[in-house]
Amino acid sequence: TLDQKIQELKARITTAVESSFADISGGMKNKIDVILNFLAVLMLFRSRVLELSQDEPFGDIKIKQCAEI
Repeated sequence: TLDQKIQELKARITTAVESSFADISGGMKNKIDVILNFLAVLMLFRSRVLELSQDEPFGDIKIKQCAEI
């Protein structure tokens, strides 16, 4: 479920300084899992848990945890 993906992503991003969407979704064979991962990233970005950046259009999305205020 989406809630499970959000929890998995939170746990994964706290152990890594920066990751990419390709790293997070690599190895997923099912399209629905990739879509759920993308939605989880967007939800955490909207909640200001994650920072996202992309160097070029259609390039890899870099993901890192927001600095705590």
